[in-house]
Amino acid sequence: MRPYSASLRVVDTSGRVLYIRRSRTETRSGTYEHPAGRIEPGEHPAAAALREVHEETGIPIPPWRLMLVRTEDGPKGRHYVYTARVMRDTPVRLSAHHDAYEWRVETYLRVTPYTTAPKARPPTTQPHTGTADRENPPPPAI
Repeated sequence: MRPYSASLRVVDTSGRVLYIRRSRTETRSGTYEHPAGRIEPGEHPAAAALREVHEETGIPIPPWRLMLVRTEDGPKGRHYVYTARVMRDTPVRLSAHHDAYEWRVETYLRVTPYTTAPKARPPTTQPHTGTADRENPPPPAI
């Protein structure tokens, strides 16, 4: 699949993630997103991610700070998702295509009301051998 686009998830040293908002003149205006854009012909996906984050936020990120997180195949081509860490007070200078930014704390623990811990088995006085021991059964559960 051919490379199509790249995005860069910018994380500061306190763990906050940078989101930028599309301005009113852009498609999907008001949408917060990671810096992203199309890969130019002959351009490496990592170079595209670095270029886009610099164009959209003014943050210069050295290539050795990039880490490829995943790739996603779509109808137009492959999308590359990178992440990079920056200092906590890194200044952001938005392009004309964006009108606001936020540093957000993300949590990845998803708990549903139906999630329960498995019930613990009561301890036995004899070690488990992996076979049924009919002469010495385990003690009854308390």
